[in-house]
Amino acid sequence: MFIKKIIKPINSIIIGLSILSCGNSQTLSGDYSSVETITIDTEDHRFVSLDNIVEKVDFVRLETTEDCIIGDISHLFFVDNKIIVADQLTSQSIFVFDINGKFLNRISHLGNGPHEYLDITDVDVTPSGLIVIKDNVKDKLLFFEPNGKFVKERIDIEGGMDLAFIDEHSIAFDTFTSHTPTKEKFKGASLAVCDGDNNIQYLFGENIAEENVFNVRRPECLYRYGNKAYFAPHWDKNIYEVTTDSIIAKYRIEFKPDDVLNYNFKTSDELHSLMSSYPFFNGSFIEMKDYTWLRYMSQEDISPSILYSHKDKKTYSIYYEFNNPLYIYLQKPMTLYKGNTVAEVVPALYLYINKNAIEETLGESDFTNSLFSDFNLDDNPIVFLFTFKDDISKYVIK
Repeated sequence: MFIKKIIKPINSIIIGLSILSCGNSQTLSGDYSSVETITIDTEDHRFVSLDNIVEKVDFVRLETTEDCIIGDISHLFFVDNKIIVADQLTSQSIFVFDINGKFLNRISHLGNGPHEYLDITDVDVTPSGLIVIKDNVKDKLLFFEPNGKFVKERIDIEGGMDLAFIDEHSIAFDTFTSHTPTKEKFKGASLAVCDGDNNIQYLFGENIAEENVFNVRRPECLYRYGNKAYFAPHWDKNIYEVTTDSIIAKYRIEFKPDDVLNYNFKTSDELHSLMSSYPFFNGSFIEMKDYTWLRYMSQEDISPSILYSHKDKKTYSIYYEFNNPLYIYLQKPMTLYKGNTVAEVVPALYLYINKNAIEETLGESDFTNSLFSDFNLDDNPIVFLFTFKDDISKYVIK
């Protein structure tokens, strides 16, 4: 299980481009035949409380040793009974744990020599379990086995910030921040899919992010859940599934009564002005077995969360009662664990702040004893796993 100068009107962005000749590549039109509309009505919510819809909570304490001190977790993967953690900023390393949190190995090769990187721009894991580091400074992808053994490197296609492996060799790149001498090969597209030899298999979408005019981008636009890769383009209403030869509109996000993307904007200032008055989808989502978790930005500058049910095609707004203090940590889950279980990373300090409330609410049990046994503020983060019930429609409170 694996757990990323002319601004055209926004309506033109969500329309697939016609097929064009581009050397060995082509610019594909999106397939919209099976798209599901996720309607978010900001004036008529269907609320469900986490205290009612969460079936169970588990956790994994990541072991702390002298060789394993994590600053901030930027990526989290569950692969073959291993937990793979990337700390892009502080330690600039990749850490590998077993499924119980025991530290196994660290990949840390910061430098300018062979098999080393100068920047961890993004991280992914191939279907066979290889850990891949994208280094935009050296324009390379470095492949490692989970035990730390270097496998190979390949030249980066000079895409943007994000990547996602579609299969063992094919990779999807965003191209929003491309400003290299070879930028013209992307033909203004926002997504490039290439094969193992870096031949572009196809391009998709329009690039609306010219740096000197429009400098607003989502934190992430490529994601991978299970064996599927997804593309959530900047300032597009659609989330697409990406395959080696097609791009399929999976969801279309619609706000009622209004949202930012109902208006035309051509500059960052125009967009910021709209963002203060209308809600918008910020690209953050997790695809589960029965639900899709989405977060959006409201005009009050907060990030409400919703669950979209694949069964009844309805959206449910998350209501935070916090009768169980553990649920305060379920506001922005990091990734999918499996099924209807999502994972969130909680720093030890944040857990300590609520230690008394957790113990008073849950009482003395194997859960709390294990959670706080030999607990230290300098410990590595804790991975919490929240499993949702299979029919949350029973628990609507408004």
